[in-house]
Amino acid sequence: MIKNHFHLIEMPDEEANKWVPVWNLEQFYISNDKSGIISPESIYRLDTYKHLNTKIEWDVPTEVEITSEEVDFSTEVTLEEAMEKFTIKPLSEGEVQHVVEKTKDFLRSEYTNDSGKWVLTGMYPERNYIITELTHIVKYKAFDRKLKVIINRSSMKIATFFDNQFFLDRFQSLEESDSVVTTKDEAIAKVIKHIEVTPVYVKDPSSTSYLLCARVECNFMVDATNGELIDIRDL
Repeated sequence: MIKNHFHLIEMPDEEANKWVPVWNLEQFYISNDKSGIISPESIYRLDTYKHLNTKIEWDVPTEVEITSEEVDFSTEVTLEEAMEKFTIKPLSEGEVQHVVEKTKDFLRSEYTNDSGKWVLTGMYPERNYIITELTHIVKYKAFDRKLKVIINRSSMKIATFFDNQFFLDRFQSLEESDSVVTTKDEAIAKVIKHIEVTPVYVKDPSSTSYLLCARVECNFMVDATNGELIDIRDL
């Protein structure tokens, strides 16, 4: 299982102004009976999250108004909300379909040349909004190009959006990485004693139960250009 989750990725080193190829273990959970693997993403998502995997395509662009609302997602609640045990109503199938179309119209308006390049991975309600999450089909090194579209749940108008392209633009000037000389097996041999396996109870995404699992993680990566260990906590 460790070998299956051990991957070569490129990380930015802004101090050296270059990309660095590293061998890295992606954290994962394995059930105590070894019946399955649970990803961290599925654990942290809310029960109201609607999983999708829809590629958004269109033939012609359009124009969509963005209201530019001041969106507040603070976790504070009023006394009245607390006393009423304030809850968020799950999305209905009708809302899901409506929001898919709204998201498509947004892309047709703001990303006119990107038909077929974005995948709507899911959506969830937050306060009086519905947040859609999209991922670009082309990764940039170790990073995904991601987009969030915030839709007012009452009016079904687009309030605002967030694109992480500004973050990725920071690394455009970095030099390409040096050649990889450390193999996957050599890298695993270097970090194996640093890999931590911790018993934890994890919410089963497919039910209301909690499962006893092993959390497998490592605080070290291996520089693939020289075989040296890199402590993630120092980055």
